[in-house]
Amino acid sequence: MRIKVVYVILLSLTMVYACSTTKEQKKKYEAKLSNIISDSSRVELVSFKGEDTSLLIMDYQYFRFDTVTGKAALPYQDSVNEIIVKFITDITYFDAIEVDLEFSPSFFDDALEEFSGMYHDATDTDGGLMWFFESSTVIKDERKDFCQVFNFNWNYTGGAHGNGFMEYHQVDKKTGKLLSLDDFISDIPELTAIADVIFREGNELTFDSDLQKEGYWFDDGLFKLNENFLFEDGKLVFVYNAYEIAPYSAGSITIEVPLKKISHLLKTKLSYKEN
Repeated sequence: MRIKVVYVILLSLTMVYACSTTKEQKKKYEAKLSNIISDSSRVELVSFKGEDTSLLIMDYQYFRFDTVTGKAALPYQDSVNEIIVKFITDITYFDAIEVDLEFSPSFFDDALEEFSGMYHDATDTDGGLMWFFESSTVIKDERKDFCQVFNFNWNYTGGAHGNGFMEYHQVDKKTGKLLSLDDFISDIPELTAIADVIFREGNELTFDSDLQKEGYWFDDGLFKLNENFLFEDGKLVFVYNAYEIAPYSAGSITIEVPLKKISHLLKTKLSYKEN
Protein backbone atom coordinates (compact mmCIF):
# COMPACT_ATOMS: atom_id res chain seq x y z
CA MET A 1 0.00 0.00 0.00
CA ARG A 2 2.79 2.35 0.94
CA ILE A 3 4.53 1.56 -2.35
CA LYS A 4 1.39 2.47 -4.27
CA VAL A 5 1.04 5.74 -2.37
CA VAL A 6 4.67 6.62 -2.97
CA TYR A 7 4.27 5.71 -6.63
CA VAL A 8 1.20 7.95 -6.96
CA ILE A 9 3.01 10.83 -5.25
CA LEU A 10 6.06 10.41 -7.48
CA LEU A 11 3.86 10.23 -10.56
CA SER A 12 2.01 13.38 -9.53
CA LEU A 13 5.25 15.22 -8.86
CA THR A 14 6.63 14.08 -12.21
CA MET A 15 3.53 15.36 -14.01
CA VAL A 16 3.69 18.70 -12.16
CA TYR A 17 7.40 19.02 -12.96
CA ALA A 18 6.82 18.11 -16.60
CA CYS A 19 4.00 20.63 -16.85
CA SER A 20 6.13 23.28 -15.14
CA THR A 21 9.07 22.49 -17.39
CA THR A 22 6.85 22.76 -20.48
CA LYS A 23 5.58 26.15 -19.33
CA GLU A 24 9.11 27.35 -18.64
CA GLN A 25 10.27 26.14 -22.02
CA LYS A 26 7.34 27.91 -23.65
CA LYS A 27 8.17 31.12 -21.83
CA LYS A 28 11.83 30.87 -22.83
CA TYR A 29 10.83 30.17 -26.43
CA GLU A 30 8.47 33.15 -26.53
CA ALA A 31 11.12 35.36 -24.92
CA LYS A 32 13.60 34.22 -27.52
CA LEU A 33 11.17 35.04 -30.32
CA SER A 34 10.41 38.44 -28.82
CA ASN A 35 13.93 39.50 -27.92
CA ILE A 36 13.22 43.21 -27.79
CA ILE A 37 16.37 45.11 -26.90
CA SER A 38 15.94 48.43 -25.07
CA ASP A 39 18.73 50.95 -24.73
CA SER A 40 19.56 54.64 -25.08
CA SER A 41 22.20 56.97 -26.46
CA ARG A 42 23.23 60.31 -25.01
CA VAL A 43 25.51 63.00 -26.42
CA GLU A 44 26.28 66.28 -24.71
CA LEU A 45 26.37 69.14 -27.16
CA VAL A 46 28.58 72.13 -26.31
CA SER A 47 28.07 75.44 -28.05
CA PHE A 48 30.77 77.11 -30.12
CA LYS A 49 31.80 79.46 -27.30
CA GLY A 50 31.35 76.81 -24.61
CA GLU A 51 28.68 78.85 -22.86
CA ASP A 52 25.72 76.53 -23.44
CA THR A 53 25.11 72.79 -23.48
CA SER A 54 22.26 70.52 -24.39
CA LEU A 55 21.78 66.79 -24.00
CA LEU A 56 20.85 64.94 -27.17
CA ILE A 57 18.65 62.01 -26.19
CA MET A 58 17.76 58.88 -28.15
CA ASP A 59 15.78 56.08 -26.46
CA TYR A 60 15.20 53.05 -28.64
CA GLN A 61 14.15 49.46 -29.00
CA TYR A 62 14.83 46.87 -31.67
CA PHE A 63 14.65 43.12 -32.17
CA ARG A 64 17.79 41.14 -31.45
CA PHE A 65 19.37 39.78 -34.60
CA ASP A 66 21.84 37.04 -35.44
CA THR A 67 25.29 38.55 -35.88
CA VAL A 68 26.18 35.99 -38.55
CA THR A 69 23.10 36.19 -40.77
CA GLY A 70 22.09 39.71 -39.84
CA LYS A 71 18.52 38.46 -39.43
CA ALA A 72 16.15 38.52 -36.48
CA ALA A 73 14.27 35.40 -35.35
CA LEU A 74 11.25 36.09 -37.57
CA PRO A 75 10.65 38.03 -40.83
CA TYR A 76 8.31 40.56 -39.23
CA GLN A 77 11.05 41.44 -36.72
CA ASP A 78 13.39 42.21 -39.62
CA SER A 79 10.71 44.51 -41.06
CA VAL A 80 10.39 46.29 -37.71
CA ASN A 81 14.16 46.77 -37.51
CA GLU A 82 14.19 48.19 -41.04
CA ILE A 83 11.48 50.70 -40.09
CA ILE A 84 13.53 51.80 -37.08
CA VAL A 85 16.73 52.10 -39.14
CA LYS A 86 14.95 54.31 -41.68
CA PHE A 87 13.45 56.47 -38.94
CA ILE A 88 16.79 57.03 -37.22
CA THR A 89 18.46 57.67 -40.58
CA ASP A 90 15.86 60.27 -41.52
CA ILE A 91 16.05 62.23 -38.28
CA THR A 92 19.84 62.29 -37.98
CA TYR A 93 20.70 62.69 -41.69
CA PHE A 94 22.88 59.62 -41.40
CA ASP A 95 23.22 59.13 -45.18
CA ALA A 96 26.19 56.76 -45.17
CA ILE A 97 24.16 53.79 -43.91
CA GLU A 98 24.33 50.47 -45.78
CA VAL A 99 21.52 47.94 -46.04
CA ASP A 100 23.56 45.23 -44.32
CA LEU A 101 24.95 47.49 -41.61
CA GLU A 102 25.16 45.66 -38.30
CA PHE A 103 22.14 46.74 -36.29
CA SER A 104 23.45 47.33 -32.79
CA PRO A 105 23.68 50.08 -30.17
CA SER A 106 26.70 51.47 -32.01
CA PHE A 107 24.41 52.35 -34.92
CA PHE A 108 22.35 54.62 -32.67
CA ASP A 109 25.45 56.12 -31.03
CA ASP A 110 26.97 56.84 -34.44
CA ALA A 111 23.73 58.38 -35.70
CA LEU A 112 23.54 60.73 -32.73
CA GLU A 113 27.20 61.65 -33.12
CA GLU A 114 26.46 62.43 -36.77
CA PHE A 115 23.70 64.82 -35.71
CA SER A 116 26.10 66.42 -33.23
CA GLY A 117 28.73 66.81 -35.96
CA MET A 118 26.23 68.56 -38.19
CA TYR A 119 25.63 71.10 -35.45
CA HIS A 120 29.33 71.93 -35.23
CA ASP A 121 29.63 72.12 -39.00
CA ALA A 122 26.71 74.53 -39.14
CA THR A 123 27.49 76.74 -36.15
CA ASP A 124 31.23 76.70 -35.40
CA THR A 125 31.86 79.59 -37.76
CA ASP A 126 29.15 81.91 -36.49
CA GLY A 127 28.39 80.67 -32.95
CA GLY A 128 24.76 79.92 -33.81
CA LEU A 129 21.94 78.98 -31.50
CA MET A 130 21.97 75.77 -29.50
CA TRP A 131 20.46 72.66 -31.08
CA PHE A 132 18.20 70.22 -29.23
CA PHE A 133 17.23 66.64 -30.03
CA GLU A 134 15.04 63.98 -28.47
CA SER A 135 13.73 60.76 -30.00
CA SER A 136 12.27 57.42 -29.03
CA THR A 137 11.25 54.18 -30.72
CA VAL A 138 8.92 51.73 -29.01
CA ILE A 139 7.93 48.25 -30.16
CA LYS A 140 4.45 47.09 -29.12
CA ASP A 141 4.45 43.33 -29.70
CA GLU A 142 1.45 42.25 -27.65
CA ARG A 143 -0.91 41.53 -30.56
CA LYS A 144 -1.31 38.07 -32.06
CA ASP A 145 -1.35 38.98 -35.75
CA PHE A 146 0.60 42.21 -36.02
CA CYS A 147 3.29 44.25 -34.32
CA GLN A 148 3.22 48.03 -33.84
CA VAL A 149 6.12 50.49 -33.95
CA PHE A 150 5.85 53.94 -32.34
CA ASN A 151 8.44 56.56 -33.37
CA PHE A 152 8.80 60.06 -31.93
CA ASN A 153 11.21 62.89 -32.63
CA TRP A 154 11.55 66.51 -31.57
CA ASN A 155 14.45 68.73 -32.50
CA TYR A 156 15.47 72.33 -32.77
CA THR A 157 18.07 73.32 -35.36
CA GLY A 158 17.42 77.04 -35.50
CA GLY A 159 14.51 79.16 -36.61
CA ALA A 160 11.40 80.34 -34.82
CA HIS A 161 10.64 77.04 -33.08
CA GLY A 162 11.47 73.36 -32.87
CA ASN A 163 9.74 70.64 -34.84
CA GLY A 164 8.42 67.31 -33.74
CA PHE A 165 6.41 64.43 -35.11
CA MET A 166 5.06 61.01 -34.24
CA GLU A 167 4.72 58.11 -36.65
CA TYR A 168 3.08 54.75 -36.22
CA HIS A 169 3.44 51.51 -38.17
CA GLN A 170 1.81 48.09 -38.12
CA VAL A 171 3.61 45.01 -39.45
CA ASP A 172 1.98 41.70 -40.34
CA LYS A 173 3.51 38.89 -38.28
CA LYS A 174 3.04 36.24 -40.95
CA THR A 175 4.42 38.10 -43.96
CA GLY A 176 6.45 40.99 -42.51
CA LYS A 177 4.39 43.30 -44.71
CA LEU A 178 3.74 46.89 -43.69
CA LEU A 179 -0.01 47.17 -43.12
CA SER A 180 -2.30 50.03 -44.10
CA LEU A 181 -5.69 51.13 -42.84
CA ASP A 182 -7.63 49.07 -45.37
CA ASP A 183 -5.91 45.93 -44.07
CA PHE A 184 -7.87 46.43 -40.85
CA ILE A 185 -11.03 48.22 -42.00
CA SER A 186 -13.63 46.89 -44.45
CA ASP A 187 -15.30 50.22 -45.23
CA ILE A 188 -13.02 53.29 -45.16
CA PRO A 189 -15.78 55.78 -46.14
CA GLU A 190 -17.94 54.66 -43.20
CA LEU A 191 -14.98 54.88 -40.82
CA THR A 192 -14.23 58.34 -42.19
CA ALA A 193 -17.79 59.46 -41.51
CA ILE A 194 -17.61 58.18 -37.92
CA ALA A 195 -14.23 59.83 -37.31
CA ASP A 196 -15.48 63.07 -38.89
CA VAL A 197 -18.23 63.33 -36.28
CA ILE A 198 -15.74 62.67 -33.46
CA PHE A 199 -13.33 65.26 -34.88
CA ARG A 200 -16.03 67.94 -35.17
CA GLU A 201 -17.45 67.26 -31.72
CA GLY A 202 -13.97 67.44 -30.20
CA ASN A 203 -13.33 70.81 -31.83
CA GLU A 204 -16.83 72.27 -31.29
CA LEU A 205 -17.65 72.34 -34.99
CA THR A 206 -21.06 71.76 -36.53
CA PHE A 207 -21.61 69.00 -39.04
CA ASP A 208 -21.97 71.47 -41.92
CA SER A 209 -18.95 73.62 -40.99
CA ASP A 210 -16.49 74.15 -43.83
CA LEU A 211 -13.24 72.84 -42.37
CA GLN A 212 -11.08 75.09 -44.54
CA LYS A 213 -12.93 78.18 -43.34
CA GLU A 214 -12.45 76.92 -39.77
CA GLY A 215 -8.68 76.93 -40.28
CA TYR A 216 -8.05 73.29 -41.18
CA TRP A 217 -6.17 72.27 -44.30
CA PHE A 218 -8.40 69.54 -45.65
CA ASP A 219 -8.87 69.57 -49.41
CA ASP A 220 -12.23 71.09 -50.39
CA GLY A 221 -12.98 71.50 -46.69
CA LEU A 222 -13.78 67.78 -46.37
CA PHE A 223 -12.49 65.64 -43.52
CA LYS A 224 -10.05 62.90 -44.47
CA LEU A 225 -8.28 60.18 -42.52
CA ASN A 226 -4.53 59.67 -42.78
CA GLU A 227 -2.44 56.51 -42.48
CA ASN A 228 -0.75 57.52 -39.23
CA PHE A 229 -2.72 55.40 -36.77
CA LEU A 230 -2.35 53.01 -33.84
CA PHE A 231 -4.43 50.63 -31.78
CA GLU A 232 -4.31 51.34 -28.06
CA ASP A 233 -6.58 51.12 -25.01
CA GLY A 234 -9.60 49.91 -26.94
CA LYS A 235 -9.33 52.68 -29.52
CA LEU A 236 -8.20 53.28 -33.07
CA VAL A 237 -6.20 56.50 -32.78
CA PHE A 238 -5.26 58.78 -35.68
CA VAL A 239 -2.46 61.30 -35.23
CA TYR A 240 -2.01 64.36 -37.43
CA ASN A 241 1.36 66.01 -36.90
CA ALA A 242 1.98 69.75 -36.79
CA TYR A 243 1.49 71.42 -40.18
CA GLU A 244 -0.36 68.38 -41.54
CA ILE A 245 -3.91 69.70 -41.30
CA ALA A 246 -3.49 72.89 -39.28
CA PRO A 247 -0.92 75.61 -38.40
CA TYR A 248 1.98 74.90 -36.05
CA SER A 249 0.14 76.61 -33.20
CA ALA A 250 -2.47 73.82 -33.25
CA GLY A 251 0.20 71.22 -32.44
CA SER A 252 -0.47 67.57 -33.14
CA ILE A 253 -4.13 66.60 -33.46
CA THR A 254 -5.46 63.20 -32.40
CA ILE A 255 -8.77 61.52 -33.12
CA GLU A 256 -9.74 58.58 -30.92
CA VAL A 257 -12.31 56.18 -32.35
CA PRO A 258 -13.63 53.62 -29.82
CA LEU A 259 -13.30 50.12 -31.26
CA LYS A 260 -16.80 49.34 -29.98
CA LYS A 261 -18.16 51.86 -32.48
CA ILE A 262 -16.45 50.23 -35.43
CA SER A 263 -16.43 46.54 -34.45
CA HIS A 264 -18.56 45.77 -37.52
CA LEU A 265 -15.87 47.28 -39.74
CA LEU A 266 -12.90 45.35 -38.39
CA LYS A 267 -11.40 42.68 -40.63
CA THR A 268 -9.51 41.15 -37.70
CA LYS A 269 -10.28 40.59 -34.02
CA LEU A 270 -7.14 42.47 -32.93
CA SER A 271 -6.44 39.61 -30.53
CA TYR A 272 -3.65 39.75 -27.99
CA LYS A 273 -0.99 37.05 -27.75
CA GLU A 274 -1.64 34.28 -25.27
CA ASN A 275 0.48 34.40 -22.12
